[in-house]
Amino acid sequence: MKKLVIAAAVLGAFAGTAQAQSSVTLFGVVDTNITHITAGGNPEGARTFMDNSGINSSRLGFRGTEDLGGGLKAGFWLEAGINTNDGAGLTTSTGNGATFPGAATGGGGLTFNRRSTVSLLSDRWGELRIGRDYVPTFWNSANTDPFGYNGIAEVASFLIVTQGAMGATAVRASNGVSYLTPNTLGGFFLQATYALGNNPTGLRSETGQDVSDNGDYAGVNVGYQNGPLYAGIATAYLSMQPTTSASQTELGAGGVHTTNLAVSYDFGFVKPDFFYQESSVDAYPEQYGTDIYSVGASVPLGQGELRLNYAHANGQDYLSGSHANMFGVGYVYNLSKRTAMYAIAARINNSGGYAFSLNAYGPGPVAGESVSGVSLGVRTSF
Repeated sequence: MKKLVIAAAVLGAFAGTAQAQSSVTLFGVVDTNITHITAGGNPEGARTFMDNSGINSSRLGFRGTEDLGGGLKAGFWLEAGINTNDGAGLTTSTGNGATFPGAATGGGGLTFNRRSTVSLLSDRWGELRIGRDYVPTFWNSANTDPFGYNGIAEVASFLIVTQGAMGATAVRASNGVSYLTPNTLGGFFLQATYALGNNPTGLRSETGQDVSDNGDYAGVNVGYQNGPLYAGIATAYLSMQPTTSASQTELGAGGVHTTNLAVSYDFGFVKPDFFYQESSVDAYPEQYGTDIYSVGASVPLGQGELRLNYAHANGQDYLSGSHANMFGVGYVYNLSKRTAMYAIAARINNSGGYAFSLNAYGPGPVAGESVSGVSLGVRTSF
């Protein structure tokens, strides 16, 4: 027993020394719900299931900083997404490409797919961040989505992820180097990111085309965030080269271009949001793309918050004539500062060649048909 007490005292002394030089935080969110989806035109389109991340993404994370002196700090951030309904980890992307190399990997175990970065930080010069992280174009949609980029009513998944415009880099990019300005610029900010596809030099497709830059990503976001106002404009490019003979006949050399802008203002009694984005894909024999916009609002109501949104997608080039409208409404009831219950309903009306589904859930509707859903859940955080 004496040996155990002495060992504990020694470990405590070392822990105190380490804590004086650095700090480490454990954090997480557990968000689980029951959802029902009905997809038009699909004989197997009705589904009731347990899911997660209805209003916040379920996650487990570790972050910390170390003071290096002279105003310089080192930081790390490891954050893993979790399917709380079954305990499985989420997938990640090794090379950012929409096709090989860069397909999703992992899953079933603890994968730090949400963020895995190491940083050097300075209050004067900003932050140099290396690893897997959110891309610049993500923040404008996330900051103006009343449902926080989560659940069946999230605008972001409807407008970006399901159309596959930016592929694996719609939200995050692996192998990235980012620069972020310090928070001493009176609210003005900039994030610039370049991410590698991590392919061998001289990699070629089955047709002999050089595809070594497949999955390379470049993006920038500039804006203003201070008090109740957020405004930003971002643009990005993803190299998406075809790697097989089959895809060579469908996609030409090139990639995906995305530009978006967003504005929101919190008046206290209501927070309105506006978001607009243009995305285009270089393809053979012609280019195609989607223009979208969304308007939403968050309204404090009782011990909770009412959330509303409307979004519209408009097809371009050979998708011309395709349209989709999304409607979402939800109420979040706060049981405490960390725990809440919620109810959400959403519907998408598709036309033409569009077959958008709520939050990319399957089975989806057939082209031109509608899809609707409801979700009831509980979220807590630590």
